[in-house]
Amino acid sequence: KKHFSVRFCNFALRKYFAMAVPVLLYAPNLIGYARIIFTIIAFHYAFTDFKLAGVFYTVGHVLDAADGYAARWLNQSTTFGAVLDMVTDRVSTAGLLAILAQLYQNYHLLFIVLLLLDISSHWFHMYSSLLQSSKSHKDIDRSVRGAFLLRLYYSRPILTALCLGNELFFIFLYLYHFDPDTKMFVAQDKQSVWLTGILCCSPVFLLKQTINVVQLSAAVGNLVDHDLRSHESKRKKQG
Repeated sequence: KKHFSVRFCNFALRKYFAMAVPVLLYAPNLIGYARIIFTIIAFHYAFTDFKLAGVFYTVGHVLDAADGYAARWLNQSTTFGAVLDMVTDRVSTAGLLAILAQLYQNYHLLFIVLLLLDISSHWFHMYSSLLQSSKSHKDIDRSVRGAFLLRLYYSRPILTALCLGNELFFIFLYLYHFDPDTKMFVAQDKQSVWLTGILCCSPVFLLKQTINVVQLSAAVGNLVDHDLRSHESKRKKQG
């Protein structure tokens, strides 16, 4: 019996990996793994080679758009890939915010609050989406709180523009700390190219943080509504 159990377990594992490995090796997921590697390299050089770190971090976020297109083009959209993409986004942004908190120590609390807001708003939103039985956290039911604004935010062009502008704002802040003197001509006056980028992306940054607050408050409201409905249902059954 013991020998049979071992053989059965080996067979089950081989069958599982035979089915799972192709999903793990889908092109969008390979791009996701590359993003993780590039982000780790960027963080490794964050305090020693800002140019190399900036290049690797930026390339990692450019690939964020590539994996989505690859998934749709190759028909390789998976739940694993969606989670991998979102977790990579959150972790990479959190890492950069932690670095900025170290570089701009007078504003360290601001960057920590931004980090907490980014993670908590998406985590609450994900759990709220699960309770709504949504196929994706980007599928917003019209009946939930903040539906209009969140549906607008999660439309592909707006989502891409806001996420890109927000990340560029942080990247420009990072580069400006190490290289504040690289100039460009703007209206015939010399101005730091990174400072120009910061100023141009700041409205997008502010809008993205506003969306994070709305997303967090809407998700909290939806979870509380779910709890109230559950308690009311239990009370009726007991009554």
